Amino acid sequence: MGSTIHQASFACSICQPSTSMTSLFSYLDKLVFFLKGSFRYFYEFLEDLRKFDRMRGRSRRHMYFVIVLLGLPFFLQAHTLFVPVNASSAILINARNGKVLFEKNADQKKFPGSTTKIASCVVALKKKPNFQEPVKCPLECLLKIPQKVKIANQFQDPPYILEPDGVSYGIYPGEILSFRDLLYGMMVYSANDAANVVAHHLAQGSIDAYMEEVNTYLQSIGCSSTRFYNPHGLHHPKHVTTARDLARLAQEAIQMPEFLEIMKTVQYERPKTNKQTERMVWTGNRLLRKGPFYYPKAFGIKTGYHAAAGHCFVGAAKDDSRVLISVVLQCASKAEAFKDTLRMFEAAFGEKRLTRQLMNHKDSLFVKKVKEGKRLLQAGLQEDFNIEYFPSEEEELKPELVWQVIKAPIKKGDKVGEVHIKTLSDTVIKSAPLYAIQDVDIAWSYKGYYYIKEGGKGLVFFLFILGLLAFYEKRQRRRGASIYKRSSFF
Repeated sequence: MGSTIHQASFACSICQPSTSMTSLFSYLDKLVFFLKGSFRYFYEFLEDLRKFDRMRGRSRRHMYFVIVLLGLPFFLQAHTLFVPVNASSAILINARNGKVLFEKNADQKKFPGSTTKIASCVVALKKKPNFQEPVKCPLECLLKIPQKVKIANQFQDPPYILEPDGVSYGIYPGEILSFRDLLYGMMVYSANDAANVVAHHLAQGSIDAYMEEVNTYLQSIGCSSTRFYNPHGLHHPKHVTTARDLARLAQEAIQMPEFLEIMKTVQYERPKTNKQTERMVWTGNRLLRKGPFYYPKAFGIKTGYHAAAGHCFVGAAKDDSRVLISVVLQCASKAEAFKDTLRMFEAAFGEKRLTRQLMNHKDSLFVKKVKEGKRLLQAGLQEDFNIEYFPSEEEELKPELVWQVIKAPIKKGDKVGEVHIKTLSDTVIKSAPLYAIQDVDIAWSYKGYYYIKEGGKGLVFFLFILGLLAFYEKRQRRRGASIYKRSSFF
């Protein structure tokens, strides 16, 4: 009886297909499918290339344009402003990007007068001084020599020595003022004696050492044609700058909140000291004061004058579109300096933006080979790529194509990258997203790989089952033989 049961059970296990056999057949089917798919993949790939090569002439030409566009920098169609100015030297820049909107003899070396104090103030503020600190004014900072004596001595006297007819805060030797009072006196009222005391105080008693710091700073920001010998700007034959350098200096200065706070001050009351009563002083910047030159958009910066320098002015103004810095040097009068400045500001603020189309979304095509993709990825823009710019700002730009890390499958409309328009200093001006314009499925070769991978797992399982069956059969045979022997014995 036991033998019969054993034989029936064994017959059943052989006659019915096992799970492992099914896996084997499935594996073989997938292998065949993979081979068919590989041929199909190569066929479709060649077809894609043929279709790509048969693109309309217009699209191909535009694609070649896009390739060139993405490989080379290009210039906007721009031209500087025309402004009639009477200053011997002048410049107007956009402070946000440094672009020159107008210039006249901007690299000629000139005497700066009190615009020198811009550099003295910036270096002082970079030292993070305590504005409330009391400062005792030494006699050394207040010495005066008439200019004719300086000339007779061939400017061999210390360059910082004051002149009797120069602008003065009226400081007495031993007078104690706060550092804030000195700084505001130097910048708002343009006091030469206050400039000397500030420099002397911050350089531990050496104005010459302070001027070395100032000149080092000026060189570091690119003012290569500038050399200052004193902190106030009184005449010295070697104390020179250019309109371009002063514009660069002002561009740095207006980035400092403390500097802006000082330079927008129209009037300042100096408190009572140990030597004097309180005193009210006013700015010389007429663009900030009510009157014929008042300009609501103005917010700084500094006037300057002496006989050799003429009338000088560094100005700043802004609206919603631009922040402007102007410089005029060696003007015939203070009024002429302000008039020239206002002409430049009005010309720039009155300028309208132009629009230039860089890429047409209907014709621009970007192509990329996609990992595991059945075909090449074709991507495009959803709208025209336009850029706005001011005609006076000639900008050299470069495009950059940035693909996302992508692999198949990709659906039509998926974002796959971006096009950037950048300046040569890598500042991004505008970006536009790229979207897939067709589906990209997984290539048949990769599908076949996955099938083989999965089929390989089935094969391992199949061999494992065969091993179990063989072990089970061998065991059952031994058991059957043992039962037969016992039956024969009885």
